[in-house]
Amino acid sequence: AAAAAATTTTTRRPTPRAPTATACAAAPSCAACCTTSSSASPPCTSSTRSASRPIGRASCARASTTRTPRRTSTATTSTGTTATTATTTVTTTPRQPGATFCERYATALGVTQLALMRTVVDGVFARVTAPRADGGLREHFDGSGPGGARKFVGDAAATTALRDSFVAFVGRAFGCRAADFPLYAGEPDMLVVHAKMAIDEADFDAFNAHVYAVLDGAGVQPADMALARAVFDSFKPDVCTLCDASVCDTLTAYLGLDSKRLLEAVVTRAFAAVTADGHRLRRFFDGTQPAGSVDYTAAGAGADRTRLVGRLATFFYAGLGCTDGALGAYDGNADMVAVHAAMQPIDAADYDAFVDAVLGAAAAAA
Repeated sequence: AAAAAATTTTTRRPTPRAPTATACAAAPSCAACCTTSSSASPPCTSSTRSASRPIGRASCARASTTRTPRRTSTATTSTGTTATTATTTVTTTPRQPGATFCERYATALGVTQLALMRTVVDGVFARVTAPRADGGLREHFDGSGPGGARKFVGDAAATTALRDSFVAFVGRAFGCRAADFPLYAGEPDMLVVHAKMAIDEADFDAFNAHVYAVLDGAGVQPADMALARAVFDSFKPDVCTLCDASVCDTLTAYLGLDSKRLLEAVVTRAFAAVTADGHRLRRFFDGTQPAGSVDYTAAGAGADRTRLVGRLATFFYAGLGCTDGALGAYDGNADMVAVHAAMQPIDAADYDAFVDAVLGAAAAAA
């Protein structure tokens, strides 16, 4: 069985000062790129590093006797009896004008912008798909979630496609501008992408928390974490499909139904409950109260039942805040006092029994 553990240690050092020519001279291999203030000066390589890993101007600052604050993240992963340890040092350096989040951290880590974003997204995916006692966010990725959720867990090809799409979308938001960084080619409307996923505020916040945990574990600095939060919070109106949603819209999104199918199903179930033999409300539907009223329970009353169900569905459509346009406006008498006047007396127990029947039908539908 595989087990994993991660440890993060933080080392704070004095506030940095700009490296001087003297300080650069102390690092001969960096002198060529340190002694000029031009941001266009070519990178140089150190004999202590691979020639294929360029050292930019910011790296030369580490030759100074006063160094920049550093956060060192050490992650140890164990699988069976084999353990590997990787240490990543992110060094905060004076920001070069115009450098983006993606460009700064790719340079600091000595990786490409594409590799940087893939590492972040892979880390997030591992966290959101991890089995949890409360289910967590896994249902949105393992095919068990609402709205016909696609199964990514266990499907390597689907997971890679999702990862690459997310990398391209988020990477651009973080300023990944390298020539080889992919353009996002998926559906541009995030509301369309997430429409059937029934993502509520708790889901939205939990996903973002996983993103921030991955970034923090990689040593992203506080100022840049604030930027990350701003970027991901900006997705809320289109991704959090159930934030501030009505009861009706919440249920239709979760069940993958339009409001007509949902409400007609709920009303039909509720009708069956209140007209069952022995139910206290049956008298209002079998012609007993008021005397001579329509007997909706009669064998030949199918058309009347269908009409009643449709009328109640359109009434609830507006009352429950449905907005998908699947049902027309209620065209009956909107004065409920007048509608129920002939049915009196209706007491509190009758009213509660009707509400319980409707709620029970809604719960059954969900």
